[in-house]
Amino acid sequence: MDASRSSGAVEYTILMTFRGCPEGFDPATGDFYAECTIPLDAPDAAVIVWGGDGQGGMSITQLGRQDDGTYVYTSSQASGVTLSGLAPVLRDAYQVFDSDGGDGSTYTVHPAPGEVRQVTIYYYYAP
Repeated sequence: MDASRSSGAVEYTILMTFRGCPEGFDPATGDFYAECTIPLDAPDAAVIVWGGDGQGGMSITQLGRQDDGTYVYTSSQASGVTLSGLAPVLRDAYQVFDSDGGDGSTYTVHPAPGEVRQVTIYYYYAP
């Protein structure tokens, strides 16, 4: 799916799942995994950038959405990716789980060769 692949390198896969929480969900006491099960589209502004210095990137929505709200990115770029533009459109706030780091607007994911990484983005209404 990624034009930045180089032949002979071992690919990794990042699964980005976008889920909504029901109204009344409290992020301080609620269970994101159990309660926030509504599949959502990625925001139009959501992008994935690879190559550390911004060598390439694309809108996450270009990857195509599976029925469960998951977008699949496969690459052999050694530096991993950065996710940004995840701010909510339909809800007030969001949290990103299982990234390798983030600053509240940009999140990094550095999978090992051959690894499949799951990153989940949960959107909720602010209490």
